[in-house]
Amino acid sequence: MLKRSGIALIAALLIAPSVLAESVTSRLDFVGSFRWRIEDPAFGGFSAIEVKDDGEGFYALSDRSSLVEGRFERDEKGRITSVTSGPVTPLTLKGGKRAKLDSEGLALSPDGTLWISEETRHRVYGSRTPGQELVPLPPVPGSEKLIRNKSFEALAMDEKGALYTFPENPQSDTELPVYRFKSGKWTIPYSLRRDPEWLAVAADFGPDGRLYLLERGFGRLSGFRSRIRSFAVTDISAGDEQVLLQTPFRQYGNLEGLSVWEDGEGYLVFTMISDDNFLPLLLNTDIVEYRSREALDRHASRE
Repeated sequence: MLKRSGIALIAALLIAPSVLAESVTSRLDFVGSFRWRIEDPAFGGFSAIEVKDDGEGFYALSDRSSLVEGRFERDEKGRITSVTSGPVTPLTLKGGKRAKLDSEGLALSPDGTLWISEETRHRVYGSRTPGQELVPLPPVPGSEKLIRNKSFEALAMDEKGALYTFPENPQSDTELPVYRFKSGKWTIPYSLRRDPEWLAVAADFGPDGRLYLLERGFGRLSGFRSRIRSFAVTDISAGDEQVLLQTPFRQYGNLEGLSVWEDGEGYLVFTMISDDNFLPLLLNTDIVEYRSREALDRHASRE
């Protein structure tokens, strides 16, 4: 979640120069962008999205501790044409108490369990189904040293069920620590290379087993820009860093959520959602999608 004054935001939106609608770097093909809105005062502030394997069902997480479940309608080219959704559902803690978390990251287990990270208390929670109470995982050792409201922004789950979370703004300009919950305990098995002008905002493991990281850049007079990097990961290291997408400033809004899934033809689809910061007159909730240029080679991707 990006904290900023209204004056700085207006300056970023109105003073910044316009840009061409093409990426500075792109190894992906643009699919489409859909502007989503429902008439509910609790709608907005989306910080994460998880698309189900069919490419239609999804969950969207608000940074004010609420969740929306919905479905996409798509045309013959795979572009989103409409969205149907249920109500904005508040998250709850033990005893049914309304959660008041700065909920940022979202991961979906194969069994349907939803995992949520938050950046105020630096915790990760699980919920069997939407609407059920959140159960916290053990505290992350050393998390008290993380920056308040700049910690566990991104959350992902690998194919073996291990959870990975990443601080939005770590203490280092060159390294992004990877916090992993595996076999009942937290460790930091390795770090990713970091560029200080980019902040980690979302992550996902693709069907190819690679880790995908969405990052945000922001300038007060320039607005937002986004970048997707990809990594091959093992139990002890991450390598083969690739920049798949880097947009110019103001091509999109504040893209904060990322879900990577496989379409019916074997291509990876990258679904992102923007955070309107609950300022619908200034910002929008947009769902932006890109597709890989080559279909998955299942054998090669697992080697």
